[in-house]
Amino acid sequence: ADYLRGERILCEKVYKIKTGQEPNVRQLLDEGKLDLIINIPARGFAREGNGNGKHTDGYIIRRKAVDVGIPLITNRQLAEAFITAFAETRNKRIPVKPWSEYQNG
Repeated sequence: ADYLRGERILCEKVYKIKTGQEPNVRQLLDEGKLDLIINIPARGFAREGNGNGKHTDGYIIRRKAVDVGIPLITNRQLAEAFITAFAETRNKRIPVKPWSEYQNG
Protein backbone atom coordinates (compact mmCIF):
# COMPACT_ATOMS: atom_id res chain seq x y z
CA ALA A 1 0.00 0.00 0.00
CA ASP A 2 2.85 2.37 0.82
CA TYR A 3 4.43 1.75 -2.58
CA LEU A 4 1.14 2.24 -4.43
CA ARG A 5 0.47 5.49 -2.59
CA GLY A 6 3.96 6.64 -3.57
CA GLU A 7 2.92 6.05 -7.19
CA ARG A 8 -0.27 8.10 -6.58
CA ILE A 9 -2.57 5.07 -6.71
CA LEU A 10 -5.43 5.21 -4.24
CA CYS A 11 -5.55 2.17 -2.02
CA GLU A 12 -6.26 0.97 1.49
CA LYS A 13 -3.75 -0.96 3.57
CA VAL A 14 -5.16 -4.33 4.61
CA TYR A 15 -3.27 -6.53 7.06
CA LYS A 16 -2.65 -10.26 7.07
CA ILE A 17 -5.03 -12.22 9.28
CA LYS A 18 -2.44 -13.48 11.74
CA THR A 19 -1.08 -10.00 12.56
CA GLY A 20 -4.21 -9.24 14.57
CA GLN A 21 -4.27 -5.73 13.08
CA GLU A 22 -7.29 -4.19 11.40
CA PRO A 23 -8.57 -3.99 8.82
CA ASN A 24 -7.53 -7.50 7.87
CA VAL A 25 -8.59 -9.74 5.03
CA ARG A 26 -10.85 -11.98 7.12
CA GLN A 27 -12.68 -8.94 8.49
CA LEU A 28 -13.30 -7.57 4.97
CA LEU A 29 -14.50 -10.99 3.80
CA ASP A 30 -16.87 -11.28 6.77
CA GLU A 31 -18.25 -7.80 6.06
CA GLY A 32 -18.82 -8.54 2.35
CA LYS A 33 -16.49 -5.74 1.24
CA LEU A 34 -14.55 -7.76 -1.33
CA ASP A 35 -15.78 -8.64 -4.82
CA LEU A 36 -12.87 -10.74 -6.07
CA ILE A 37 -9.93 -12.54 -4.47
CA ILE A 38 -6.67 -13.22 -6.29
CA ASN A 39 -4.68 -15.47 -3.97
CA ILE A 40 -1.93 -17.61 -5.45
CA PRO A 41 -0.42 -20.28 -3.20
CA ALA A 42 3.35 -19.83 -2.95
CA ARG A 43 4.18 -23.54 -2.60
CA GLY A 44 1.03 -25.22 -3.79
CA PHE A 45 -2.07 -26.36 -1.95
CA ALA A 46 -0.60 -29.54 -0.44
CA ARG A 47 1.80 -27.76 1.94
CA GLU A 48 -0.72 -25.34 3.45
CA GLY A 49 -1.41 -27.20 6.69
CA ASN A 50 1.13 -28.31 9.26
CA GLY A 51 -0.84 -31.32 10.48
CA ASN A 52 -2.21 -29.77 13.67
CA GLY A 53 -5.19 -27.96 12.17
CA LYS A 54 -3.43 -24.63 11.72
CA HIS A 55 -3.47 -23.16 8.24
CA THR A 56 -1.78 -20.29 6.46
CA ASP A 57 -3.49 -16.96 5.88
CA GLY A 58 -3.69 -17.88 2.19
CA TYR A 59 -5.57 -21.08 2.91
CA ILE A 60 -7.98 -19.27 5.25
CA ILE A 61 -8.60 -16.54 2.66
CA ARG A 62 -9.27 -19.02 -0.17
CA ARG A 63 -11.53 -21.19 2.02
CA LYS A 64 -13.53 -18.17 3.23
CA ALA A 65 -13.88 -16.80 -0.32
CA VAL A 66 -15.35 -20.11 -1.48
CA ASP A 67 -17.61 -20.34 1.58
CA VAL A 68 -19.15 -16.90 1.01
CA GLY A 69 -19.28 -17.15 -2.81
CA ILE A 70 -16.65 -14.57 -3.76
CA PRO A 71 -14.93 -15.27 -7.10
CA LEU A 72 -11.43 -16.65 -6.51
CA ILE A 73 -8.42 -16.81 -8.84
CA THR A 74 -5.58 -19.08 -7.69
CA ASN A 75 -3.53 -19.33 -10.89
CA ARG A 76 -0.86 -16.75 -11.79
CA GLN A 77 -1.37 -16.97 -15.56
CA LEU A 78 -5.14 -16.62 -15.20
CA ALA A 79 -4.68 -13.67 -12.84
CA GLU A 80 -2.38 -11.93 -15.34
CA ALA A 81 -4.85 -12.50 -18.19
CA PHE A 82 -7.77 -11.25 -16.10
CA ILE A 83 -5.93 -8.09 -15.02
CA THR A 84 -4.83 -7.38 -18.60
CA ALA A 85 -8.39 -7.80 -19.91
CA PHE A 86 -9.77 -5.70 -17.06
CA ALA A 87 -7.29 -2.88 -17.75
CA GLU A 88 -8.05 -2.92 -21.48
CA THR A 89 -11.80 -2.60 -20.91
CA ARG A 90 -11.64 -0.24 -17.94
CA ASN A 91 -13.40 2.75 -19.50
CA LYS A 92 -15.48 0.85 -22.05
CA ARG A 93 -19.04 -0.34 -21.74
CA ILE A 94 -19.33 -4.07 -22.10
CA PRO A 95 -22.79 -5.26 -23.16
CA VAL A 96 -24.49 -7.63 -20.77
CA LYS A 97 -25.97 -10.69 -22.47
CA PRO A 98 -27.84 -13.66 -21.07
CA TRP A 99 -25.78 -16.78 -20.45
CA SER A 100 -27.74 -18.64 -23.13
CA GLU A 101 -26.20 -16.41 -25.82
CA TYR A 102 -22.70 -17.47 -24.77
CA GLN A 103 -23.59 -21.16 -24.61
CA ASN A 104 -24.74 -21.27 -28.24
CA GLY A 105 -21.49 -19.84 -29.60
